[in-house]
Amino acid sequence: MSQLRTAIEGNSFAALGSLADGYFTGNRTYNITLTRSIHLLAGETISGSSFFYNGDYEAQDSAWVKILDDEGCAIAQPWIETSGGTYSTTPFRTASLWTEWSWQAPVECDYALSLGVTTGGDNVMPSYGFFDDICVQAATAITPVPEPSTLTLVALGAAGLAAIRRKNIQA
Repeated sequence: MSQLRTAIEGNSFAALGSLADGYFTGNRTYNITLTRSIHLLAGETISGSSFFYNGDYEAQDSAWVKILDDEGCAIAQPWIETSGGTYSTTPFRTASLWTEWSWQAPVECDYALSLGVTTGGDNVMPSYGFFDDICVQAATAITPVPEPSTLTLVALGAAGLAAIRRKNIQA
């Protein structure tokens, strides 16, 4: 049995799961998603925390966070956990720990944050994704650091002015 996971903040908490004993039609893949449009400025960061309950011993289920561009195409996947198989870090019928994730917008644009669970195959054993503490942080101002060549020119100019001043004082 998994340890109890409580919400980190609880103000923006979401839980998504595949339908237990649902037997979806056919042997297809189904995405259960929660998507929110968001306008981000260049350099702004969206972040949150997520965890995954692995309810399937086969590599059929996953929970994830995706960033979509203004045309709905996935451009980033800051977090994913999968069930079963070689790539699963969460053992069958256990939950991962809360994992922090973040993504920084490269340009100002309308994006979409998509939280989801994917299931494939029979869906007899459901898995779940849990999401919390999602927020946007403003871009941090970057103070430019002068190049060494600029500092050298400034130092040479100051030395030249000092030499001229000394020469004028001695004359």
